[in-house]
Amino acid sequence: MLSGKVQSAFTDIQNFHQQSRTSNDINKQENFVTQMLRGLNQFSGTCDIFLSGNDLTADEFKLLIKSNKHWREVMARATINQQIICQADHTSSQRDKQSQLIELVCKALAK
Repeated sequence: MLSGKVQSAFTDIQNFHQQSRTSNDINKQENFVTQMLRGLNQFSGTCDIFLSGNDLTADEFKLLIKSNKHWREVMARATINQQIICQADHTSSQRDKQSQLIELVCKALAK
């Protein structure tokens, strides 16, 4: 017989496995932006989103939020924290921007 903690761990593993099998059934025609929205909609925890201030990809994401009602609703949740690292490029290639990103991530993980 398994102790409660071990049984709980096995149950968690089974649930995770079932979720991963289910996620393989995602409509292949659905693009990643729609998949991200659905995933964020289903996620009930806190989510920290860090965007670069000098980045076309981040600019496109900000435009998506501004122009799409569903993204606006999700991003307006109290559990979603969005921060922009001013003047950072897409890869945070400047040392000071890397340090700023690392500091923000560490603070988010410490919550």
